[in-house]
Amino acid sequence: MRYDFVDIFRGFSVLSMIFVNTLAFFSLIPFALKHFPDGIGGITFVDLIFPFFLFIVGVSLHFSMQKRKKILKQSNEKITKHVLKRSVLLILIGMLGDNLVRSNSLQLVWGVLEAIGASYFIAFFVSSKNNLFKFVFAFFLILLHFFLLQHPFFHSLAVNFGEGGLPGILTWTFIVVIGLIVGNFFAEKKKFVLKTFSLAFLLTGLGIVLSFFIPLARLTVSESYVVFSAGVSVFLFLLFYYLFEFKKFKAEFLRIFGLNAFFGFFLQFVFIAFVLALNIPEFLTGVSAIIFAAFVTLLNWIVIHNLTLKNMVFKL
Repeated sequence: MRYDFVDIFRGFSVLSMIFVNTLAFFSLIPFALKHFPDGIGGITFVDLIFPFFLFIVGVSLHFSMQKRKKILKQSNEKITKHVLKRSVLLILIGMLGDNLVRSNSLQLVWGVLEAIGASYFIAFFVSSKNNLFKFVFAFFLILLHFFLLQHPFFHSLAVNFGEGGLPGILTWTFIVVIGLIVGNFFAEKKKFVLKTFSLAFLLTGLGIVLSFFIPLARLTVSESYVVFSAGVSVFLFLLFYYLFEFKKFKAEFLRIFGLNAFFGFFLQFVFIAFVLALNIPEFLTGVSAIIFAAFVTLLNWIVIHNLTLKNMVFKL
């Protein structure tokens, strides 16, 4: 059950991630290409990229579970072992990279891969439930997150450990579960566009309303932030469905990234390490930095493209 527009969506998320992560080390960059400043309610496009990726993780999880159960006829025990292994590997690789390589110390940091692994694992346990159950569960998670962050200890965890810390797992999982729901909408086909558009409108609107009471905050992975981000993700998914599934437009550049997403994710840090080792951010700013970041992203794509052509696809 592989759909090109899903791979293209994933590829768009990874490409955007590589571009802005490279750009983050340069100065005089346009505000829209940087994370919104901490402590002020608001988000930029950059703050939406990780939610896009988590959302498509949820969509893909639905397709994967359907394939394993209905086509491969795998037992629940075997599927659970596979999901557990994948989640643990993501968390361990992430913690090794964040706490030893990136931090150059044993300082405890909770990063992107850890958030993916944990939220993926939690979402798996509701993947076979009906959409109403998933929807209620998703909002239970953000409600629990809201009450936890009222306590100074949990608020400190969210602020100081990266990616919302351990409490942030709850709100990140909200986005993955929304992806599960949309994946189920697509699989059922019946009124897919209407149901998906309605969900996107509901989540985006609710996120805006919540932002008047709970600031949009990437730092703490606030409730308004994930609800709004999930809504935008669903709208973007519909756009990609229309362009690349319904209209059959091609986007091979993005699809290649989507087919080898994790390799692309890891490879970016190799290129970034070279960029920093050569002190390139000291010589480039503004437009020249944007052009250079685009060039580095293109180099990533060339490597990923050649590896994919040779069927060298990195999977956990």
